Amino acid sequence: MKKYRSTNIRSGIIIYLIVLILVSSFNLYSQSSKVSSLDENEIGNLVSKLQKKVLLTDSQAGSIKSILNSYSAETAKLQSGQNSKFSTKQDLINDSSNKIVSLLDEKQKMKFDIIKESWWKEIFSEEND
Repeated sequence: MKKYRSTNIRSGIIIYLIVLILVSSFNLYSQSSKVSSLDENEIGNLVSKLQKKVLLTDSQAGSIKSILNSYSAETAKLQSGQNSKFSTKQDLINDSSNKIVSLLDEKQKMKFDIIKESWWKEIFSEEND
């Protein structure tokens, strides 16, 4: 009787562990397969907000749209494990930020420096929606 109960408990524990592993694997897969990127509308809104805050010219706004399009494509590559020019997302963020700063005049750089952290947070928020 004791041997039967011990085997039964052991079988129950094994089944429980298998179910737990399967559920965990499914959750990890669904999280890793979600590739977030920005669409054209989101990029347009982000650039428009930046244009108002930093007083971008139309030419600068167009260039920043291109930078954000590239950023979005590279983010998708990083998240899906495809070959990317960047080894980490932080490298991508730094590169994109540097490209944006290179387009700005001194006054715009000062304004951008003040708002860039909140602007990037807004980008991250849009990516995750």
